[in-house]
Amino acid sequence: MSAVRALWGAEEERVVATQKAPGACPRCGGAVVATDVESERWIL
Repeated sequence: MSAVRALWGAEEERVVATQKAPGACPRCGGAVVATDVESERWIL
């Protein structure tokens, strides 16, 4: 599907906000971050 997207359209994502989320990663114990993104798609 990536190849189709690359040929027929484009997509751009911008990070709007990030916040520390409660809890920790079960695998490494690291911090968890919630990220809000805004995306745009257009047909070429």
